[in-house]
Amino acid sequence: MSILPNETYPDLIDDLYSKFPELRKGKGLEVRFKDEDGDMMNMEDEGDFEAAIDVARWVIYSLARLFPPPDTSSAYILLSASFDEVGS
Repeated sequence: MSILPNETYPDLIDDLYSKFPELRKGKGLEVRFKDEDGDMMNMEDEGDFEAAIDVARWVIYSLARLFPPPDTSSAYILLSASFDEVGS
C-alpha cells in the first residue's frame, strides 16, 4: 500500500479500514512501525505518522547509498545485445 506525500494519519487509517473492512468489527486498529533503532513504536497520531514517514525516508536514502543504481548505459548495451541475438 502506497502513501502519498500529502496524506495524513486519518487518511492512512481510512485507507486501512477500506482495504481491510473486517478490522472494523474487532477491537480497533493498532498500527505500529519500526523506528531507526529497530524498536516497534505505536502509531497513534499525526506526530507518530510523520515520524514513521521520516524513518521510511531515512531507510530509502540509506539503501540508495549502499546500492546505487547500475550504470544505465551498460544496461542498455546488454539489452541491445540480447535483442540482437533474439532477432538473428
